[in-house]
This record gives sequence, structure tokens and C-alpha cells, in this order.
Amino acid sequence: QQQQQQQRPYTARSQHLSRQDTAMTTMAGRFGVKLWDSMKENGTLLSESLSNDFPSRMLNSSQRIVGQFGKTYDRTTKLMASVYRLWAYDDEDDDDSDDHSGY
Repeated sequence: QQQQQQQRPYTARSQHLSRQDTAMTTMAGRFGVKLWDSMKENGTLLSESLSNDFPSRMLNSSQRIVGQFGKTYDRTTKLMASVYRLWAYDDEDDDDSDDHSGY
């Protein structure tokens, strides 16, 4: 009877590990299927991207991006000027002055 009691935890433990192994195998299988599907989708997207009209699409998108440089430069310089004014006129030592005049 003592032998049976000693064997039960081992048997229960081995059954638990067996279920764990099965679950891990199932998860690995699902991961493999998902990975395969993603790789196929990536391959399809890549082949569509590199079709015959790829150079013309690349040229058109590049021209649109370059066309935005001027606007982006203007917006960035305005933003940086605002940030500079905020930092330059912020007096941390003077708690009484809230007007940010710098004096």
C-alpha cells in the first residue's frame, strides 16, 4: 500500500507532464502554421510590389515626398522657434513672474 501511495504522485506528475507536452506540441504546431501563412502573405506582397510598374510607382512616390520638403521645413522651423522662445523666456528661479517676459 505504501508503494502505491508513492507511485501515485509520480503517475499523476507524469500524466500532467504528458498533457503539458501535448499542449506545447499543439501550440508549436499552431505557431508553425501561422508562421507559414505569414511567410506566404509576405511573399505575395513582395511579388506584387516588384511587378513591372514598380519603378514608375517608386518615382511617383519619391516625387510626392520631395514635394513636401518645403512645407515640412517651414513647419519644423516654426515649431523650433516656439520651443526656443518657451525655453529661453522660462525663468525657473522666479516663481512670482508668470508672464514669461524674461525680466
